Amino acid sequence: MTKTVSRPASRSLLRRHHAALVLSILLDESQLTRAEIARRAGLSKPTINEVVGDLIEAGLVEESDETSVTHMGAGRRGRPLVIRSDGGALVGVDIGANKVQTLVDPAAVRAIGVGTPGDVNQTTGEVTLVPQIDGFEGLRLKDLIQAWFPCPIYVDNEVHLAVVGERWRGAARGIDDAVLINVGIGIAAGILIGGSLHRGATGAAGEIGYLPLVEDWSLSRPPRGWGVLEYEAGGAAYARLAREAAEAHPNRVLHQLAGGDLDRLDARAVFEAARLGDPDSRRIVDQLLGLLARAVATVALVLDASTIIIAGGVAHAGADFLDPLSDLVGAAVPRRPRLVLTELGDDAVSLGAIYVAHQAVWASVRTSPLVDLGP
Repeated sequence: MTKTVSRPASRSLLRRHHAALVLSILLDESQLTRAEIARRAGLSKPTINEVVGDLIEAGLVEESDETSVTHMGAGRRGRPLVIRSDGGALVGVDIGANKVQTLVDPAAVRAIGVGTPGDVNQTTGEVTLVPQIDGFEGLRLKDLIQAWFPCPIYVDNEVHLAVVGERWRGAARGIDDAVLINVGIGIAAGILIGGSLHRGATGAAGEIGYLPLVEDWSLSRPPRGWGVLEYEAGGAAYARLAREAAEAHPNRVLHQLAGGDLDRLDARAVFEAARLGDPDSRRIVDQLLGLLARAVATVALVLDASTIIIAGGVAHAGADFLDPLSDLVGAAVPRRPRLVLTELGDDAVSLGAIYVAHQAVWASVRTSPLVDLGP
């Protein structure tokens, strides 16, 4: 019989793992002392001192000039540690149909996270189901970016990254089971189960825009690549129905809000007109909220998430959108879910991209020495 002998990890490997852990803790909350980091990491103070010394030498971490007193006012906390702003940049990119948003510090790029519409195959990097951007279907976006930046690149669906961003800095902080539903030009969901992002077998988990929840979905004629629900209840539906109503009733509020350009009409204009008492806008809101409520109720029943976050252009309508949606969903399910609006708004995808870029750096720190850490 062969006896298996487990061998302890090398000292160098452990130090790199600990360095990555300390970086992760400081990214989540800066201005922590060595003692505070030691408690959060579950490591001894001598180990933390050794690791922090490595990170300072590598130019990734520095000690703040301030020495803060304890929260109780007795004693001093020591010098807090911060991640150096010039030690390397984590880039978060949000690619949309009408914009590209980037969050970056002015320093050498260490990792890039990119959120894009459509599904992203995590094996091949191929982007599919992205009809809103010409030329993106079948694009291997990661390979294109990698040709310009020799650093870790992470590409994922924009809504997947949005829910990661909300868990890190927004409405899903401290929540392990949450769903973010983005209602923009399309409709899609990002799903957290047990604190982890759920992509599904092919990366298409959360493509709820394809749910056939209209009265007679066989009669719906969305453009090629579009799902029935997103065509009938997404941002494009608000614009389409608003233009039709304004053309039919040129003396009503919607036409006045357009200022002579009906292409300016969108969900925000519809909700504003509804608040002003416009009957056409009220009818549009009731119709589209009813369709969306069916999708949200379906998600709530299938996933039983503790929190459902609503994001996208319609979130700008605030309580005028969220309150009736919550009532409709609550009437359709046995347990009413907690529905909230995004806290991060347009920054959710970029922040989620930065977080996964940080994870890529973490992984590289665990496998490659930042500095000569010894044997």
